[in-house]
Amino acid sequence: MEDDGFSWYELSISIDGKKQYGIANKKGIVLQEPKYDFVYIAVDGFFHIKKNGYAGICNKKGEEIIAPNKYESAHGAFIDIDGFFHVTKNGYAGICNKNGEEIIAPNKYEQIIGLGRYLHVKKNGYDGICDKNGREIIAPNKYKNIMAIGDTFQYKNDDDKWVKIDID
Repeated sequence: MEDDGFSWYELSISIDGKKQYGIANKKGIVLQEPKYDFVYIAVDGFFHIKKNGYAGICNKKGEEIIAPNKYESAHGAFIDIDGFFHVTKNGYAGICNKNGEEIIAPNKYEQIIGLGRYLHVKKNGYDGICDKNGREIIAPNKYKNIMAIGDTFQYKNDDDKWVKIDID
């Protein structure tokens, strides 16, 4: 398979009737021995991996950035900010950077979606905004239906009109 100019091949073996997957590059060099339940290409040449019901991420070198031992899911979808992965655990969403470090632990927000340079977070039905370091700019305790336009934020009021939010 090819993605992002990087060719890779799925390695698979059967161990006790269970198929295990690994990663090899187009030269046949094994990057990860077959030990995962699933392997598939992610954005920017990262690999989604699954093992024993847990999700993780490997880089193009086959190094585990996010080990498959903590999160229910790990992927780059829903995040418009380069270099971040969306993770979930126990029904909560979090964000990890390309080094696998948690920026936002999956223990507070029900949803996190990339919103330009910001992260749209949802908690108890309320919307909030975080920066790419996980700092809350607008706490999710007052507004619903927040959107960002450049560096300004708006919410929909009861009259169905968009109102600018002052964050000073």
